Amino acid sequence: MHINYELTQEDLLQFYLFHMQFDSKAKRAQRSQAILGCILIALASFFLIPKMDISKVTAWAISFLIMFFFLAFYRAIFRSMVKKRVLRLLKKQDQDQEGSKSMTFEKDQLVETTGDRNLVLPYKDVYRSRENKDYFYIYKSPSLAYIIPKRCLSTKASEKIRQLLGL
Repeated sequence: MHINYELTQEDLLQFYLFHMQFDSKAKRAQRSQAILGCILIALASFFLIPKMDISKVTAWAISFLIMFFFLAFYRAIFRSMVKKRVLRLLKKQDQDQEGSKSMTFEKDQLVETTGDRNLVLPYKDVYRSRENKDYFYIYKSPSLAYIIPKRCLSTKASEKIRQLLGL
């Protein structure tokens, strides 16, 4: 089976945001930053509460409420920070990852063609395969993957890819 597709900067961004959900370093960074944020809120409360004209119980209740909302919305804040960072990174990188690509799914390997380069990946060397509602991700290492947008595929092609990758 042979498919042609176009990768955009948005596709690359979506891959990094998707990958972040499974990357242990990203998870650890998200947890540490959330804990650090709560510690900073607690420290600020500790120093500000004595200077306020409200009861300590009310002030600490407000402080814990702020921490709760901070934790509740921190994932969205973290994704936003990562998105900005990735967009800056993508602007600095060469644009080799974007553009027209074609992939051939053969009996025992897949071949990606970009310009005049052919990259071959035997199915036995696929690190992992993942799928979400918009993309197929075929990992060739823990953090590098072929990105196949589903918008470029027919239903039949999507089913064939699922079958070949065991998804």
